[in-house]
Amino acid sequence: LGLDESFDQSSPLYRKIEGIISRLLEDFVDDVDIFDSLQSELLAVIHDENKRAEIAAKEMARKIAYKERLEVGKAIAQLEIKTRAQSAQLPHLVQRFLTDEWMKLLLLTYARHGQEGDPWKSALETMDHLIWSVSFKPSVEDRRKLAHMLPGLLKRLQMGLQSTGAKEEKRKDFFTRLMRMHTKV
Repeated sequence: LGLDESFDQSSPLYRKIEGIISRLLEDFVDDVDIFDSLQSELLAVIHDENKRAEIAAKEMARKIAYKERLEVGKAIAQLEIKTRAQSAQLPHLVQRFLTDEWMKLLLLTYARHGQEGDPWKSALETMDHLIWSVSFKPSVEDRRKLAHMLPGLLKRLQMGLQSTGAKEEKRKDFFTRLMRMHTKV
């Protein structure tokens, strides 16, 4: 009853059970002790199969929980990006970067560390700094602050893109265009 649909003549479990039955049919003449020894073997096989099934069930439950966590993370990450995009007039380059690339980082970060973890907060902070960095800076003080924070911001963006597996060509193109934008600001 506990066997899945993949149980057939080619399965290792089938062959083990078949071996026990074959030995019973071949070796039993009038010695009933064979029933005890083969029953012990059969119970061991059942125990091993139950253990394997339990491990497989736990793994499946873990995968389902991770998938659910990803779905929740996606919704939260989209909301965070949308909120920031609506509150600031974002250049197309930055908006596209956030929705295409940074979204992946937020999603992975949420799935691994949750919303309360430091990596999540750091990813949001980096996004906020990026948005601030591309807005017009009327005062000399703001421009100095931008010049001071840019190296750290660029490093965090680079690390984030690397962690999501963004292609190097795409990263170079983004940073080249972002540098032009920062120069204008």
